[in-house]
Amino acid sequence: MIAWLEDNPLGRILAAVCGGLALVALLLAVIWGLPPPGGPFGAENENTEPLLEIPELAVNDPIEKYVVITERPAFNESRLPVIDTGIDENLEEDPEEDVDAPSYQ
Repeated sequence: MIAWLEDNPLGRILAAVCGGLALVALLLAVIWGLPPPGGPFGAENENTEPLLEIPELAVNDPIEKYVVITERPAFNESRLPVIDTGIDENLEEDPEEDVDAPSYQ
């Protein structure tokens, strides 16, 4: 293989590029494998508290609000949808008459 590279300038260039990329990959692997750097070690950092903000949780709704979830499971074959039509059933109104569509040619 070395004899092939002696007469081939393009082969030499490609071999040099491949070697350089392998060297860069090796250096990156070594750098990424190192432990992360720590802060400066000194007396000023011994008595300080870490700056960690813990968010406050919101007040949950009472569990009775979610009883419908256990009463009517979502993946049950006998479950029927709840249809809210917005119409009060106590009101007695005349039903609308069915009107035939007009005929046209």
